[in-house]
Amino acid sequence: MVASRCESLLQVGALVLAVVAVPLAMGGRHPAGQVVLTGAALAAVAAWTSGTCRTRDDTWRLGPIDVILAAALAIGVFQILPLPAAWIAYISPGLSEMLPCFAGGPDSLGRWHCLSVTPGETRAGLGILFAQGVLASVLVQRVRTARDVEPLLTAVAVATTLIALLGLIQYFAGNGRYLWFYEFAYNDAGGVVKGTFTNRNHFAGFLAVGLGAVVWWTMAEPPAAQGTRQQASAPRRPAAAVAWRLSIGWLLAAAVAFAAVASLSRGGTMALVAAAAVCSGMFVRSRGSRVSQVLGLAAAAGFLVVALGIHGWDRLRVRFDAVFTAAGMASRPDRTTVWQAAWRTIGEFPWLGAGVGSHADMASRAMPATDGIVFTHAENSYLNLGVETGWIGLGLAVVALLGAMAAAGVVVRRGDTRERAIAVVILAALVAATVHAAVDFVWYVPAYSTLVILFGACAVALATPRTAWLPNVNVHAGWIVKVLAGVAVSGLLVVIGTRQVAAARAEIAWEEAVKHGQQIALLARRQARLEPAAADAGAPPEFQELFDTLERRLVALERCVSIRPDHPRAWTELGLARMDYFGLSRHRAGSSLGIADIRSAASQAGFGSIAELHAWVQRATGPAYQDLEGAFNASRRAVANTPCAGDAWCVLAQLAFLRDDAGPSPSRLLAQALLVRPSDSLVLFEAANEAALEGDAERAVELWRRSFAADGRQRQRIIAVLMPRLSSAEACDLLEPDLAGLRAIDAGWSTRETPEDLVETRSRRIEAALAAAATASPTAACLLFLEAADLQRRLGENTAARDSLRRAVQHDPASYEARRRLAIVALAAEDWTTARQGLEWCLLRRPHSADLREKLENLRRLRLGENPRRAAADRSK
Repeated sequence: MVASRCESLLQVGALVLAVVAVPLAMGGRHPAGQVVLTGAALAAVAAWTSGTCRTRDDTWRLGPIDVILAAALAIGVFQILPLPAAWIAYISPGLSEMLPCFAGGPDSLGRWHCLSVTPGETRAGLGILFAQGVLASVLVQRVRTARDVEPLLTAVAVATTLIALLGLIQYFAGNGRYLWFYEFAYNDAGGVVKGTFTNRNHFAGFLAVGLGAVVWWTMAEPPAAQGTRQQASAPRRPAAAVAWRLSIGWLLAAAVAFAAVASLSRGGTMALVAAAAVCSGMFVRSRGSRVSQVLGLAAAAGFLVVALGIHGWDRLRVRFDAVFTAAGMASRPDRTTVWQAAWRTIGEFPWLGAGVGSHADMASRAMPATDGIVFTHAENSYLNLGVETGWIGLGLAVVALLGAMAAAGVVVRRGDTRERAIAVVILAALVAATVHAAVDFVWYVPAYSTLVILFGACAVALATPRTAWLPNVNVHAGWIVKVLAGVAVSGLLVVIGTRQVAAARAEIAWEEAVKHGQQIALLARRQARLEPAAADAGAPPEFQELFDTLERRLVALERCVSIRPDHPRAWTELGLARMDYFGLSRHRAGSSLGIADIRSAASQAGFGSIAELHAWVQRATGPAYQDLEGAFNASRRAVANTPCAGDAWCVLAQLAFLRDDAGPSPSRLLAQALLVRPSDSLVLFEAANEAALEGDAERAVELWRRSFAADGRQRQRIIAVLMPRLSSAEACDLLEPDLAGLRAIDAGWSTRETPEDLVETRSRRIEAALAAAATASPTAACLLFLEAADLQRRLGENTAARDSLRRAVQHDPASYEARRRLAIVALAAEDWTTARQGLEWCLLRRPHSADLREKLENLRRLRLGENPRRAAADRSK
């Protein structure tokens, strides 16, 4: 009896950890959540092993879910196995073409030996999948009837309700931190409802998958009504208790729906609607009190409508309108661009993909310039899976998903009332996951994918006795063999959990480094605004703070890579930080000798040996020489972890002259960087500098132009090079900039040129702003017209400025700034009607504005011919 109770507690603990606790750890995206998931799998295996020892059961039940999960794990394992070059060339034709510096031979860095371009991430993904597979397999071993699935549904209902309510409370009464204490490095918990998930789409998707369980709990029949002979004499629950359960359940379901919609996730909302549509079948088929159920459903619907009206239905409508308009997709690389890039990548890695967890690296290679946006997923689960696991992995996932939905359909048709209700819940969850997967990659969120896998496993287990196309094999092995298998699986889970604990510790250091990096970027912008003469009086406070923050960032990065040597990004950032530290150290020491100067001097000196070169560089740089060595070693480790680290290839190219062994030349290293990051601004900038050193001016200009257009990270460096040599108009001719580039040129040259010299640049900027407004969303177009109007007024084109402001108001009639500026321009042009209407509209919004009241009073006097001096002054403002 005691052993049986312990087993039950372990089973309940496994469900609570997997379904309730994992979502609280950033949806399982944080390594701490993955540790919890592995702990849930350990608890499940412990319960299964304990039960085997107690009952001496020698039957091992194997079904389709076990085969599918084993095949999925086999794909991941095969991706990280060392393979012959001929195998890799056949399975992934694009890999050898993408990595010439890892093709083997004396002028390379060795040979890339596996299919995955991110082996560390692939190993981490395998750990998550293994834990999920163990949970699903152990659960299937115990599922015989509907009663065996009900604990899972109860846990899902609790988790869904808890996450929804927590998200709403955190949104309305939060402090911007997750769970009021965790400060995430990349975003905060405010803005929209997203609970403990890092992304609102993941949050809304999780609620959509769990909505059916909440509805099931609400409409669950009392024990006496569930049809078994044993329960026929059980006392019925009082009608009041049933009514209370219905009322509470429907309110909770409405709260879940409101939280999902309030996240403003379009994909999540569509998934929620799909789940609700399927769940309506449960409502129609139910045999409970019709009146109470209808009243409860009506009350829940009323609550949802009122809550959405208060929260802001218009915000959700605007989000959905953007899906169906070209303007809504023009502000950033749209989904079709991401999908096309994913499709091209699948063509290069057709069979087994580029490795689990590799999309972020492969997307940066296949996509055009994204202005610094990193697409960690393909905005589509199917394409994302195709990129990472090829057609084989994608086909396996689709077969598993369709098979699970078909199994749930079988139970809906052939099961009893109790089983049908459970099957509808599972079918609703699977349909929601299928719909959401078309517009987002949510399967890589452990909290989300765990629910889908567990639901699918339960559907297959319930349907197997009712259909012949779902085979189920009972393997008879000695119970000792089963115990030994449980011990072996537990040992493997402990190894995986140990790695995940290390990853969680490394994540703390990594996020600390990220925060220091954000602070450094802010300090660097401040430092760039300092006068050069400030250096004569010693290092200003801003420079010293920048130096100290960079030191702390270095310490955090070194701690991160020491804990987790296969971190996908830390080695690259460590190499870049070492280079920055070298430059700041030399600058603080009063030396203007940079890496390019040292390399040029070393090549001209013609040292007889590498040792002489190192000795000379060490004398020239002093203690900072260690930073160069550290940057080179970190960059070597970075490209060994993932060859798609374009920044690391740039550092290797800069420091290639210090290398002891023969290897790729700087130009070949940068060519490699261009293959993996063809649109990265830093890679393009460094490649342009190398082309200039080699005397290829035409290629250098082309690469500088592409770097300038890619994003804003290298624009200031290019402007600093060109400003002493060219005028703003000549810079525009050379770089052919877009609107963002024209803004940067205008801002840079405005410190050196007069307004008359900037006329051509600003005219181009006006044209670019008006052209961009033609395809922008209404709000963005309004801002672009305001920008154009401001420039037109500077150039004295008042009529054109008034026309631009009118168009700004047409695009966004609720814009206060557009109305105010139009009124001022109309006042200057003596357009009394437009000026009066604009000022009165603005005064209604800001009735306490003394400036608006004064302008309106001056307008009245001007129309009556009074106070011409003040009116003239007002028109000039």
